[in-house]
Amino acid sequence: MSFKPLDKRRLVLGRNSLSDSLFSSALVALIFRVTGVGLVAFLNLMIAWKAGAEFAGYFFSALAILMIASVASRLGLDLVILRRISQAAGNDDMVAAREYLRKASLFVAATGTLTASLLILLAHKQAIWPTSEAYLLFGFMISSLPFLSVASLVSEAFKGLGAAHSSVLVLSVIPPGVTLMVLEFAVQFAGPKGIGMAYFAATAFGSVAAYSLLLFRTRNNCKAQENPSLFTCLREARPLWLLMTINRGLLPWLVFPLLAIFATSEEVGQFGMATRVAMLVGLPLVCIEAVLAPRFAHLHQMRDLRQMCSLGKRCSLFGLLATSPGLLILLAPEPVMSIFGAEFIGAAPVLIILVLGQFANAAFGSVGLCLTMTGNGKDAAIASFFSLSVLAFCAIFLIPAHGATGAAMATAAGLISNRLVGAIFLYRSFGFALFPSWVRA
Repeated sequence: MSFKPLDKRRLVLGRNSLSDSLFSSALVALIFRVTGVGLVAFLNLMIAWKAGAEFAGYFFSALAILMIASVASRLGLDLVILRRISQAAGNDDMVAAREYLRKASLFVAATGTLTASLLILLAHKQAIWPTSEAYLLFGFMISSLPFLSVASLVSEAFKGLGAAHSSVLVLSVIPPGVTLMVLEFAVQFAGPKGIGMAYFAATAFGSVAAYSLLLFRTRNNCKAQENPSLFTCLREARPLWLLMTINRGLLPWLVFPLLAIFATSEEVGQFGMATRVAMLVGLPLVCIEAVLAPRFAHLHQMRDLRQMCSLGKRCSLFGLLATSPGLLILLAPEPVMSIFGAEFIGAAPVLIILVLGQFANAAFGSVGLCLTMTGNGKDAAIASFFSLSVLAFCAIFLIPAHGATGAAMATAAGLISNRLVGAIFLYRSFGFALFPSWVRA
């Protein structure tokens, strides 16, 4: 691939504004995401205190199945809605933006309802739900699937409108916040299965609030400049469905149901709480990637290869430095896990492995994102398929012998293999990797 020569003066002038914009956007995203992660962390703490490791395991097993089913039932529409609404907003055609979301939301609500009903029927009397309390918790949580799917589309729509803060608010702040508000009452009223009731109520409320907020944001009485077609969106989404199901569903969540099958519910609960702590370590990189994607796409379109390399390496350095304080957890993993209760102290080795995996993940940089946003989606898909294979293989062989620790090893192996293969493809395509350094274009 050939790239045009770059004007040094333009790069010098543009580099600072681009970097300043990137890091200021990352800071805003970090504030909102930290709020959401803080609410989720406190929610998990409350679940651990009120339900113990066993019911925490049922909660995480149900949550994992819910997340995988939600991604799969959306059929890849997320990125299509993001692109379509971004284009409509660029043309100041809010009526078309609203119509795209309305048609897609009705569709995913229908597929989500059908999927949830099927899962509830299939889960009856399954071994991972050994009691009626556990099965009812699963039933309440999985019933929130259509609401979760609609909220996810609304979140993507807000990204398309350039309202990243609203995107984080409707999916990462409102649901855990509302769940915390009603959790105490729900558990007192219904016992441990009240956790599922609280989650359902919060997801339903969050979905309605998110959709209402977007309707207010896109209020416009002008006639639409285009006729939004759901079938066109579905056709565009078809090649994205499997990749999104792997990246957003199977890779982060598959290990939970496998752990529930091959180990005990208590170990699922321990592993779930350890993953939530490890997520705090990888949070800076997630925030950077949320605002880095359009920059990569723009620079690739402008054929500014050196600027793309420079920006990617500096963001990797920023992400690695921001992740480094999380390594302090390695000095005292037992006290950290004891916050959730005495039942969770045994998950200290799990936490160590997951934190090291997050640090290694940050060291490779945003290679998958760079591949996707530069038209190399096929390479990103191969990396995802490979990492899923590594994850499943390691989980099946390690979990029966090592339980939650084996699940942590499988998770870290899948994460690192994804970044490693992505880095190889990125170097093959562009001649550089995104290892952290302060490189000037």
